[in-house]
Amino acid sequence: MNIEKLTISKRSTYTVLAITCIVLLTPFTAMFFTQEVNWGVLDFAVAGGLLFFFGYVHQVLTAGSKSLAMHILISGVVFALLLLVWSQLI
Repeated sequence: MNIEKLTISKRSTYTVLAITCIVLLTPFTAMFFTQEVNWGVLDFAVAGGLLFFFGYVHQVLTAGSKSLAMHILISGVVFALLLLVWSQLI
């Protein structure tokens, strides 16, 4: 296995990081409007780590994919794995 194929560009890494931060703004903003969302620093750290990890894995796996069908399949599998891990944390 070629290790260079397991990396993505800095721009893609920053894109994954930006999307992770934007997604984490949802519970952060909700904490100001309702008492039902009560996240601590550890909650944000775990959620951010999971989102970044699975986003990075998605970018690595789809980087070489030229087929739209393969891209959709990889996206679905990565999203299903994210939901599986997330559901075990609750």
